[in-house]
Amino acid sequence: MISYHGGSFSGITDKALQAMGLQRNVSLSVQNFIVLPELLEQSDLLAVVPERLIANLPNLKRFEPPLEIQEFTKTLIWHERTHKDPAYRWVRELIEKACIASAV
Repeated sequence: MISYHGGSFSGITDKALQAMGLQRNVSLSVQNFIVLPELLEQSDLLAVVPERLIANLPNLKRFEPPLEIQEFTKTLIWHERTHKDPAYRWVRELIEKACIASAV
């Protein structure tokens, strides 16, 4: 599973399972989605991931989960040194607008 703060073995999938009186056994937690496809390709593990993460990866099999899983929170972060930079501010505003538009 993905745990941005590291070490967590419970997330939104676990909340959905708990509501059904079920639980899963998480054996690995990583801090970002970047390493996850390679881990899945080289193991017998499975993960609940956004579809777009594996859309173009032919070595991974895709199945719809048999339960409703709420979307996860997306976070935009940046270094303090770029906070007031007009170019970086413009890019952040574009990203924010794109996220708001895609949520509608």
